[in-house]
Amino acid sequence: MLLYLPIFLSPDLQNEQASSIYRPGGAVDVEGVYKVRIFEGSCLYDTLELAVIFAVDTDIVIYELITPNGDGANETFFIKNIEALPSTDLTVFNVWHQVVYNKKNYKNDWDGGGLPVGTYYYLVEVEDWDKVYKGNLYIKR
Repeated sequence: MLLYLPIFLSPDLQNEQASSIYRPGGAVDVEGVYKVRIFEGSCLYDTLELAVIFAVDTDIVIYELITPNGDGANETFFIKNIEALPSTDLTVFNVWHQVVYNKKNYKNDWDGGGLPVGTYYYLVEVEDWDKVYKGNLYIKR
């Protein structure tokens, strides 16, 4: 795909250099090669080609401590980059292997749900990738 995008320079009159570049009409939302025309005022300043590649960080980090005490830190069970994962299923078990929490497409919003202080076990299943993350979770109030 070759698409022309106008980009306009806003000159810095003190230093005679471009101080900002903006693209009217929003952002590019499709990967591909774009030809960019750079204008200064109504005059064509330069042209270049740009390759746009979108990358998603799918490396997740699971924080294994919840301290739901209202101080703003570790209030919920937090999984970094979970929003980048397709269809996840979170299950939390107590020490007797009983399910105490289960949520499809978890959104980092579980605060321990009134469970007592202690160690629990989590299982995060990424169904589309056939991948499972598991470990310990500690709730401290």
